[in-house]
Amino acid sequence: MSPTLPEAPDWRDRITSDPQILVGKPVVRGTRISVEAVVDLLSRGWAVEDVLKQDPRLKPEDVRACLSFAREVVSKIVPSPAFEKAREVEIPEAVFLKLQELGRRFPNTDEPGDDEL
Repeated sequence: MSPTLPEAPDWRDRITSDPQILVGKPVVRGTRISVEAVVDLLSRGWAVEDVLKQDPRLKPEDVRACLSFAREVVSKIVPSPAFEKAREVEIPEAVFLKLQELGRRFPNTDEPGDDEL
């Protein structure tokens, strides 16, 4: 039996867009924190707690709303035939090995910082 997941929050309660704030990018209501910035930090491996430390106005519900907004936006994307074709392309083994080597030489060093939000 699979666990029951809680319903995704309605992002409309917490996310807004105003042309006067960040040229209309979606932001957490009452702040200048963009959804893009929150999702970017999470995608870089930041813990929710680290994201919340960036601004005392930011709440866990805001972070979930950002993810809910992003999920809804992505769900509306219709993949182009070119995207489907690109998924079928195989990377030559030599290229794959070089990418692995570069990944070891230049590991991801992103760490939480004050200038991210």
